[in-house]
Amino acid sequence: MTELRVGLLGPSGIGATHATAIARTDGVRLVAVAGGRPETGRTAAERYGTPWFTDLDAMLADDDAALDDDTTLDVVVVCSSNDDHVRAASSALAAGVHVLVEKPLATTLADAEALVRAADEAAARGVVAALVSQRRFEAAHQHLAGLLRSGALGRVLVVSGEVLWWRPAEYFAAAPWRTAHPTGGSLINQGVHTLDLMLWLAGPAVEVRAVAGRVLHGTPAEDVTAVALRHASGAVGSLVTSTAARPGGDPRLTLVTEAGTVELVGSQVARWDVDAEPPPPDDVPAGGARPDGIGTVGHERTWQDLVGAIREHRAPAVTFHDGLEAVRVIDAVYRAAPPAPVTGENA
Repeated sequence: MTELRVGLLGPSGIGATHATAIARTDGVRLVAVAGGRPETGRTAAERYGTPWFTDLDAMLADDDAALDDDTTLDVVVVCSSNDDHVRAASSALAAGVHVLVEKPLATTLADAEALVRAADEAAARGVVAALVSQRRFEAAHQHLAGLLRSGALGRVLVVSGEVLWWRPAEYFAAAPWRTAHPTGGSLINQGVHTLDLMLWLAGPAVEVRAVAGRVLHGTPAEDVTAVALRHASGAVGSLVTSTAARPGGDPRLTLVTEAGTVELVGSQVARWDVDAEPPPPDDVPAGGARPDGIGTVGHERTWQDLVGAIREHRAPAVTFHDGLEAVRVIDAVYRAAPPAPVTGENA
């Protein structure tokens, strides 16, 4: 079967994770790299054995014929800055290229809604649009989702998430958009993974209350948020995120259902007080508490699903509609609780 040819936009950071995941996934091949600083982009392209383009438009146009006829693009993966996701994904969809977008889908609700409309229109032409939410593919989350769908756990009563991570000064210096609001805060850039899991397992949010602050790093973006949710299912949710929690720890997710209580730390089960059902098998640690600790297994599973969606002419496991629900909550948080000024000794 012919391999799907992939163009990578944004070779640094999470882009390198995707390059590794692509290399480990059957049915896809990285054939082009675009974006980033020239020296970084060219170095990455040399490492992967591909041409480098200054930006996505140049990669799609290929005016210099750097790509052969048999290596034109089938898929673009968008790993550029958060504020570039909408423009890049829209361009790829307009070109008729399948697209995989890193989280978050967008940084504003209006942009997310526009991108969902573009994806729906592209789907009618057979173009697949998928969002990266790799933690959904972890064994514990898949197991929980299956039990909830089957009714074995009854209703979700309470869902609670905690993402207390540490990001040092050099992390922010490496990419200025990480310091900006609303592109780089602890909710939209780190907590969004756990938020997505909460919405996936307990249903969309219908009420949002929050506080957000800049307690340590002194950037326009918040480094701590506390969010209270009411889900359409009736469940009550809470989520705390931070990039100021030295030294950082694995994210926590607690689910209280009619059948009992489950607590996950990272991808591992820390508590399984559900007598009627066995716990899931152990899985590969997810990482993420530190930028250099992010694993590739979830991304490999994301790529496997994308290949299946394209080959089988079906929707991917994580759609732009899923990403819209997360952005809807994030937008409500930032409107209700813009990051408060730095106080105390950090002022």
